Amino acid sequence: MKLYADRPGRLLGQVLGDLTVLVVCWLAVRLGRGTYARVAELATPGRDAEATALRLNGRLREAARDVREAPLVGETLARPFRELASTSRELAASAQSYQDTVEQVATLAGVLVAAMPVLLVLSVWLPRRVAWVVEAS
Repeated sequence: MKLYADRPGRLLGQVLGDLTVLVVCWLAVRLGRGTYARVAELATPGRDAEATALRLNGRLREAARDVREAPLVGETLARPFRELASTSRELAASAQSYQDTVEQVATLAGVLVAAMPVLLVLSVWLPRRVAWVVEAS
């Protein structure tokens, strides 16, 4: 199987074409990784909200334990704190879900940004290159 031409001018064109395809693919992957990183940064508010909700949950549970010890009305006073703690857990779960969604969108955006130029370049370059190799062989 012959990959490159014997004539110097044709050989130079083939090598430059192959190198150009490699550089375009490398740049597209870098651009895709950069896109992923930028979109993934959007999850920061979700991480902050989750951490805050979890801290709030812990404090509310502690307050419920402390209030529950009050004579006669302790259990009644503790109930709203337990309910708020439950709500804060739900908020933390929602914040985690938001982060998961951002991660999925970041991955999809990064892959698409990288794949589109690679597929475009390969769809033009590869058939011509394979045709030449087949013909030369």
